[in-house]
Amino acid sequence: METWPRILSVTFAAMIVTYVELYYNIQAYTLTTTPFLLIGVALGIFLGFRNNVSYDKFWEGRKLWGALVNTSRNLARQGCFLIDASHDSEDAAIPGNFCQTRDCVRPCVALSLA
Repeated sequence: METWPRILSVTFAAMIVTYVELYYNIQAYTLTTTPFLLIGVALGIFLGFRNNVSYDKFWEGRKLWGALVNTSRNLARQGCFLIDASHDSEDAAIPGNFCQTRDCVRPCVALSLA
């Protein structure tokens, strides 16, 4: 909604300029394509560089996100291995191990989603 006043004001200004030109028959100026060509080339180069910078930022973020996911996965795997006492004790059915493992893995998963 905030763009409509700008659009209407530019449209109204263009209508006034067109009316004045047609009513008073003002044809004293000539426009060549050179300024538009130069502005177009400069704008194209600027947008090209801006697009490349944007893609580079996206790619850097993607690499960092992948590293974060891999690190949190490794942390969760190491936590599960260290908490699980079944590999070094004969009492493999300890009910607290599942709760401890779950409490270790959930923050690792939340880290990659935060």
